[in-house]
Amino acid sequence: MQNIDLAYLVNIGARIRTLLQLDSKSAPTSQWATITVSREAIEELVFRSVYSSYFNGPLQASATKLLSELDVKLNKAWPENENAGSQLNEFETGQIIARFNRFEAVLESELQGIGGYLVTKKSGFEITSMVANGTVFFPKGIAEAIPEAVDDLNQAMRCIAFELPTAAGFHLHRANEAVLRRYWDTASAGQDRPKKANMGVYLAALKKEGFGKQPTLDQLKSLKDFHRNPLMHPEQSLETVDDAVDLMAAIRCSIGYMLQEISASKPAPTVS
Repeated sequence: MQNIDLAYLVNIGARIRTLLQLDSKSAPTSQWATITVSREAIEELVFRSVYSSYFNGPLQASATKLLSELDVKLNKAWPENENAGSQLNEFETGQIIARFNRFEAVLESELQGIGGYLVTKKSGFEITSMVANGTVFFPKGIAEAIPEAVDDLNQAMRCIAFELPTAAGFHLHRANEAVLRRYWDTASAGQDRPKKANMGVYLAALKKEGFGKQPTLDQLKSLKDFHRNPLMHPEQSLETVDDAVDLMAAIRCSIGYMLQEISASKPAPTVS
């Protein structure tokens, strides 16, 4: 996945099209500066930018021809050459602009074929965080307390952002069960974990042994009955992004309850 910097595209597009301002009546130094700005932008976009690997041979070939022609003209207009800079005449500037127009047509075609997409907001959530740092939507301290849940939480929020609700559901449940295993360790004071690592088995064992606080157990049971069990059947899925956001809210709540008990069980730091 590659983040698209729209401001970069606007900026480099303006730099590239500077070449259309090339004027045969301008002084050689002005012509040289105009060509230089455009040439550097073309080379950067086609051969050195994050988009380079998406461009096909025709664009690279067109860019190479244009850059070669610009290099010849740059040498002629170079202010410090032996002729102290030679002005490009109307025919020469016309040649450059015609070559540029052919290049720009190929570039436009290539950019249309790349296929960029705009990720829209979901329930007012900030998109950059959803894609790059999903744990910020969950209780503070989750990354430090339960690091094994981090990847699934990040993947879940990314799936919601990209409108993959069922995939988000699986990642959310995986993250919740990672916290549940740690919760068992705390609530049971370190007893062996149940052999079957699924939510129903853990909840049954917690209830049987009288481990954990009732509000936490009630929240987990509600999550299992109304959200997890239906999603485990192949014919079921989360139909909409709103369904995934609802599940995310329920799992955030259950993780919050469990994390409170886990954190409360840790000894307070000593003060020397």
